Amino acid sequence: PDSRVEKTALRTLDVGIGLDDPESYPAVAGVLELAQDLDLAVNWYALPARQQHHRPDSERQDRAARHRRYRLENRHRDQRRYLQRADGDCASRIRALLTQHGIALREGEVAADWAGYASLDGYVGSPVFRLGEETFVGRQHLPLIRARLP
Repeated sequence: PDSRVEKTALRTLDVGIGLDDPESYPAVAGVLELAQDLDLAVNWYALPARQQHHRPDSERQDRAARHRRYRLENRHRDQRRYLQRADGDCASRIRALLTQHGIALREGEVAADWAGYASLDGYVGSPVFRLGEETFVGRQHLPLIRARLP
């Protein structure tokens, strides 16, 4: 296989932004910086709104599922606590920030394999990055994504 083809394929980063997720907002600047530094094409997608967290029967959960549920519940508690002090709508602020930078969200073009992220057991955040066949959830992965790019 021609390595130039593989490198070209990895020069595009798909970024799914959860407009209902306050953690999407600070991730935008990091993605823009990464794209500028590495001359990277970015496809921005609006992830479906997160479903209300459901409480599955705890007797049937294994340890890993229980811990995912605990992390998700803690995250929701933190968001509720911090959002009480927020003035305004998170989604409209994220949209305004993206528009300010000339970024058009592809809301109607969410690929089928992205659509399930909002309902996955253990889904705890956005943005979601797709680099080739790899998926990363959370802005803390930007340094790793930078290192993986050719």
